[in-house]
Amino acid sequence: TGTTFESTCSLNCDAGTSIQGNGVVTCDATAKFSGGSGTCVAASCAKPTLFETYIKVSGALTNLFPVWTVLFTVWALKDPSAFAWLTTKYFTAGLAILMLSMGITLAPKDFKRVATRPNAVLLNFALCYGMMPALGLSLGKLFSLDPALTAGMVLVGSINGGQASNLCTFIANGNVALSVLMTTATTVGAIFMTPFLCKTFLGTVVPVDAAGIVVSTLQVVLAPILVGMIMNAKFPKVVKKITPVTPVVGMVSTC
Repeated sequence: TGTTFESTCSLNCDAGTSIQGNGVVTCDATAKFSGGSGTCVAASCAKPTLFETYIKVSGALTNLFPVWTVLFTVWALKDPSAFAWLTTKYFTAGLAILMLSMGITLAPKDFKRVATRPNAVLLNFALCYGMMPALGLSLGKLFSLDPALTAGMVLVGSINGGQASNLCTFIANGNVALSVLMTTATTVGAIFMTPFLCKTFLGTVVPVDAAGIVVSTLQVVLAPILVGMIMNAKFPKVVKKITPVTPVVGMVSTC
């Protein structure tokens, strides 16, 4: 039941393939190709599996994460009541699921490797609590904003990084362990840096719930990452099966 393709093609097949020339056809068993722009003859050509289609579609959807974020933001601004059910309890659970989905892709060696480059974490900390509040104040002055708006920009610039940065790193196949350490460092640092910066730039102290930040960091970041790493070490076969789903889970839980 051979199939003939009268065009230039390339071949990507399993064992038993005989190839002569260039060109694309995906086959499941044996195939023969000959000629520069000649003929591909395949025993049977396989269509993409459901799983392969899912990987392709989910990859495209997760790469559009910034688009979904903007759309959900606009929706929330236009109809806040649609998200009234999203209380702190559900929000915390969603972030924990996000971090768990990344934790299962990590191992202790990833953090050991990052620990050899502390300068990256220190630089991120300096930029977070140095450049960001200064930029907020400068923009407020530059555009002659209302003092309340300027204060808001400085306050936003004086807080820690969020979990969305970890998700973006994960989607981009970046260094997730480094991103997690950066987020954790700035989150813990917010206990003393946010009040200090607000006092310095705004002349007033913004109270920060230090105990709440520590508990939240444990619940939302460290515990889910640790559980994920344990799963990766103890149940690698299970993790391998669910890993393709984790980017979508992370995106949904964040949006």
